[in-house]
Amino acid sequence: MRKKPFQNKKASNYRMPFGQFHLFNSSHGTPSDLRHTHASILLYKKISIYYVLERLGHASFDTTLRYYAHVVKELREEENKNTFDLFQKKLLLESAASEKFVQNEMK
Repeated sequence: MRKKPFQNKKASNYRMPFGQFHLFNSSHGTPSDLRHTHASILLYKKISIYYVLERLGHASFDTTLRYYAHVVKELREEENKNTFDLFQKKLLLESAASEKFVQNEMK
């Protein structure tokens, strides 16, 4: 009896024919590749990791983090930079405002 695609526990054993997924432009991609790309795109677009977890059907948060740690690490670095920039601007604005206040008081 011949197994149907996706009944096999290892999705990588099934190679999708060229053009089956027209958005996934690869003749050697697997359904797992498409799934990973889909989840990575969602994360890069700032979609909640909890939503991605549910969408992929992962049993635990740890599973999602294990497979997408590289994306989460990149996003964390970007968030750190954005946070630093935000507070840097805030401090500069407050510094400029206090200087203006001091100058007005001295007049």
